[in-house]
Amino acid sequence: MDPISISFCIKTNRKKEWKLVAVIASILSLGIDPEKMEILVTGDTDFTVIEGEMARRIRRIPDLPSAANGRLATMMNTLAREARHPWVCMFDDDVIFCEGWYEKVCLYLADHPDVDLCAFPIRNTDGSRFWDWAIHTEGRSILIDPRATDPRLYVTGTLGMLKREIWQTHKWDDSRGFYEFEDTDWSQRVIAAGHKPGFCTGAFVLHNDWRYFQVGPGIHRAKDFRESAAVSERPMANAIFRQFLDEMGKALEGVGGFAGDLRWKAVPALPVEDKAKLAELVAALGALEDRLREIGAAAKNLSDYAL
Repeated sequence: MDPISISFCIKTNRKKEWKLVAVIASILSLGIDPEKMEILVTGDTDFTVIEGEMARRIRRIPDLPSAANGRLATMMNTLAREARHPWVCMFDDDVIFCEGWYEKVCLYLADHPDVDLCAFPIRNTDGSRFWDWAIHTEGRSILIDPRATDPRLYVTGTLGMLKREIWQTHKWDDSRGFYEFEDTDWSQRVIAAGHKPGFCTGAFVLHNDWRYFQVGPGIHRAKDFRESAAVSERPMANAIFRQFLDEMGKALEGVGGFAGDLRWKAVPALPVEDKAKLAELVAALGALEDRLREIGAAAKNLSDYAL
């Protein structure tokens, strides 16, 4: 394994300092040679609970106005400018790096030397996916198969890594902030310029926020703890829901087939003298058959998105 040199860059508004402690501790627990890494923190860096050895291992870059106003792009540009190592890992203060993350990244990059920016599996607290490998289309983000590529791909601002040299020519748009798609805009500019994204599937992090969970190809934020606690029942509930959707789809397609039989067999045999009315009835049954089949197919497809 060829160890890489990496700058870990955290942006924070200091609302939950214990989360910041957790992510810094998780980085230090990776056991990386201090000569090969550094930890930078920008935003509201007036910490009250980080002290001792942990405080000595981080470099603070205060930027209270950006933190207070959600100027994420500005904070990421600041971190990239201050980073000392060739690889820069940008992330929020609510992730936790899992055991073996660094070794797996080094192995992945050794096997994929053409990768210029990298995404990683991000797991919610219930084990479902956060915005780890996603596309942005029609104003919204959608999770896609980790094996898939798509020109609409973006590397989420929650956690992403890039070669610092890329930042020299492709900076984040300082005018973009919280919920203004700064990560989408930057990623798609970089990818369009020919830089290759990669997805290091073995190097996991945890999204340290109990409110979030995956719903199909999207992410939902719970309104309160009661809703989030209900997620613990989802494995069984979703298996039943998937089965229900699949069976409902088959049933609707079956009804559509029955409508087809009426259209072509029963109705033409009726003793109807008004041929125009008969034609209208046949056309209506045809439309009904088509809609039922479409609804049935949609229900079966929806079952694929049940977790």
